[in-house]
Amino acid sequence: MTRGIKNVSGVSCHISCALQILLHSLIPICDALTKKENGPHPSRPLHQMSEFAKELRDDSPPDDENPLSPVDPSPLYKMLKDFRSSTAKSTLSLEPEDVGDASTAILMLLKLLRQQSKDWASLVDLCSMGSMRYSIKGEYHIAASDGSNKKRIRIKPGKIKQMPFPFPISGEYQSLDEALKTALQPTEVVGYNWQSQKPESYEEICYDEAGQVVELKDDDCNSDNYDSKTEWKTEKALHIEELPHYCFFHLDRFSYDSMGDKTLLNPTVEIPPSLELSALQSKAEGSLQLLGGILHVSEGGKIEEEGHYVTLVRIDEDVWVLIDDETCTEIRSDETAMERLKGTTDDSGNFVCATLVAFGPLDQKANTNHRDRMFHRIVGQIQSQTPEEVVGKRILVKWAKEKFYAGIVKGYHAATGKHSILYDDGDVKQYVLSQKIAEFP
Repeated sequence: MTRGIKNVSGVSCHISCALQILLHSLIPICDALTKKENGPHPSRPLHQMSEFAKELRDDSPPDDENPLSPVDPSPLYKMLKDFRSSTAKSTLSLEPEDVGDASTAILMLLKLLRQQSKDWASLVDLCSMGSMRYSIKGEYHIAASDGSNKKRIRIKPGKIKQMPFPFPISGEYQSLDEALKTALQPTEVVGYNWQSQKPESYEEICYDEAGQVVELKDDDCNSDNYDSKTEWKTEKALHIEELPHYCFFHLDRFSYDSMGDKTLLNPTVEIPPSLELSALQSKAEGSLQLLGGILHVSEGGKIEEEGHYVTLVRIDEDVWVLIDDETCTEIRSDETAMERLKGTTDDSGNFVCATLVAFGPLDQKANTNHRDRMFHRIVGQIQSQTPEEVVGKRILVKWAKEKFYAGIVKGYHAATGKHSILYDDGDVKQYVLSQKIAEFP
């Protein structure tokens, strides 16, 4: 069941949209917040988030006498302001009384959850953390001393760093696929000085005219211009090293001039119903399903105004819900939902377009691979009230070669933080379970 959120200040729609998209799309996080109390003495932020999530995702069916009213976020918003003031070094903030950005609100909420415990940090990272790196590639054509043509390639890999979440994408293209392809295309670097780079910082290969790797002789190069920055053709490219389990993309649909005036980059950006992972990473397989998005509403079609945020979420195969603050409207048409994400004028004359889209697993209940087992384990640990609660339960512990072995949790030693596991073959081991891959069948 989907419920709205009261816009308590009149301008807090960016926070409510961030909450709606997180709790409807990041199912492992929603499960961890709603299934059980998070320990016997949960922190105040975690308690407020948990209570809010349970109320928002209330599954009790409404009736004429007891309709589901919008959730009042006031206690949660007060806590978020306190959290901001207690983390003054953070550049992120959530102010329900100020106009804000939904993508920034998502970052702040995930940061709050990460700080609650090691397990919460692991869960948030599994959902949202990917890695990437930039590389510099230089190409230099040589007329060798023997009359042949050779090509020298230098590749300088950058440091691996965390992917932004949501990942920023330009909204100037006709489709999300085209925008992603362009973001991963190499771009020319003018005036890059290879001569100033240390040889150990790059890999160097030389090819002959047939494309075979050959040795480059000293007399093949003109020392006067070989390393000069004008002779090298240099490109910079982004490489996705590891994809997050969920992919959120922030679409920059507007540009701003020096006076702050806003212009729509492209009235329509095609959003695919599913995202092929190979479009982001060549070695990746499979696809992610479109789960929903955050829409910007320009009332009366006035693009120059601040506008309003609403949320569109998929709740079934061909059923969507448009959440506009307190109001929830069911949409039983994939075509209508996709048009709103793409960019369209609605029946009220408002221009509506997606500024954020969320993709996730096709089967959110799947538990077939290593990462899904990790989700299952961490959510189970978060939902457990105390370490003593798992004593006496059956457990599967991952060993080498992706094999899981069964046993029973015989005890917990508070002094060491370790559990004793009696395996079915009679072997006894002691582990800190938060450091093991395990699940409770």
